[in-house]
Amino acid sequence: MKTIEVQQDLEAPIERVFAIFADHGGYGRFRGIKAAELTREGTREKNGEGAQRKIELGSVTLWEDILAYEENALIEYRIVKAKPNLIHHELGRQRFERLPNGGTRVHWTSTFKFRIPVVGRFLEPRAAAQFQQAFAVMLRTVEKMARA
Repeated sequence: MKTIEVQQDLEAPIERVFAIFADHGGYGRFRGIKAAELTREGTREKNGEGAQRKIELGSVTLWEDILAYEENALIEYRIVKAKPNLIHHELGRQRFERLPNGGTRVHWTSTFKFRIPVVGRFLEPRAAAQFQQAFAVMLRTVEKMARA
């Protein structure tokens, strides 16, 4: 198992930052994401717990279930299906914290492993570095969007 961890302080209000991450159908706005859609609404909030999003990353498609949702505080998700089916995703977690200066601290973790025996252990560190970089770029993009 490999865990990716990214923490960034964004100069944008927590309500806007959270709203962008909670808009599952809007993920197509991010670089590297070909398309995104909300495939199932949540039990209480449209994008909340129980919701499912589908994210297309070129040749890879992911279906992610939203496991926990606390407005302006937390989104937890798990990849429940992937094409191709190469990874087992344990958990993704985005925590949001209001900063004294009016900004937002986002702490994002994701734990996964490759389903390919032996070779997967060699691929995980490289994939983790790429995912970590992608998360950091996404956070910078969210900051720009939230400040606009």
